[in-house]
Amino acid sequence: MLVIGRLMTGTYCSLISLAVPTYIAEFSSPHIRGILGTFYQIMFSIGIFFAYVLGALLNSFRWIAAICAIVPCICSLLMIPNKESPLYLLSKGREEDAKKVMQYFREHFDIHALFR
Repeated sequence: MLVIGRLMTGTYCSLISLAVPTYIAEFSSPHIRGILGTFYQIMFSIGIFFAYVLGALLNSFRWIAAICAIVPCICSLLMIPNKESPLYLLSKGREEDAKKVMQYFREHFDIHALFR
């Protein structure tokens, strides 16, 4: 059971480590892109530190795993209503949807200049 949990955790972390920076880069404005990418890495490191602290305080790996699973479960549920990537929508030929998504994330930005 521990090996299966470790395999699932590794798979989830590898998928998130690829998807989140790409998602941030596609939606963020150039002047805050670096800050958002740095914030992601800092939060990742804080999560690892939190797991080590829990390991020092608790004796049961089951409790540590249960507590550490709370945040990823919440994040997974919050990803469901997220918008699709504009590059993905463009690759599927859905240009109008891509414009709407970019307009949603960049309210005060001339979106039509990107598609000329």
